[in-house]
Amino acid sequence: MASQQATGRATRILLYTGKGGVGKTSVAAATALTCAARGYRTIVMSTDIAHSLGDALGVELGPEPKEIVPNLWGQESDAYYNVARYWGRIQQYAGSVLKWRGLDDVLAEEMTVLPGMDELGNLLWITDHVDSGKYDVIASSFQGAPGVGTNGRRLPPPNPRPGSYLTAMPP
Repeated sequence: MASQQATGRATRILLYTGKGGVGKTSVAAATALTCAARGYRTIVMSTDIAHSLGDALGVELGPEPKEIVPNLWGQESDAYYNVARYWGRIQQYAGSVLKWRGLDDVLAEEMTVLPGMDELGNLLWITDHVDSGKYDVIASSFQGAPGVGTNGRRLPPPNPRPGSYLTAMPP
C-alpha cells in the first residue's frame, strides 16, 4: 500500500451503518469534508440506492470516484456496475467457500449467485481504494439489504493483523 508506506499509517476506514433515515450519508459527508480540509486525501462513498451523497455535496456522482475539491473524492455505488466489475472475484470467493464446505466444483459454481453480492461489491471497492494507496481516509455510509437495521452483521470482526479485512473470513 503506497499510502501506508509513504506515511507510516494505514488507511483509515470509517463505515457508518444503521437504519434508513438516521443520517449515515450526512455524517459520512461531513466527516469527509472535515478530513479533506485537514489535508487528508479522502474518499466518501455511499452505498445507498437513493443516491443522496451527491445532493449533500452539491455535485453529480457516479459509480467511479470523482474529485470534488482538493483532497476529496466522492462515489455513489451502483449495484449493476458493481456486479459487472466484481462478478469474477465475487464468484471465485463464494465458490471457494462452498468448495471449502465440501461442494464439488460444478455445484459450487452454480450456487454462487448469492444474496448480498451488492454489499460484497461495495466492500471490494473499499479494498481497491485501500490497495490503491490514493486515500488516507475512506468514509462510507454503508447501506445493507432493505429492512436490515444492523448492517455490521455482514462484516467480519476487526482484524489487527496487516492485510485485508477479507483475511478474517474463512477461505
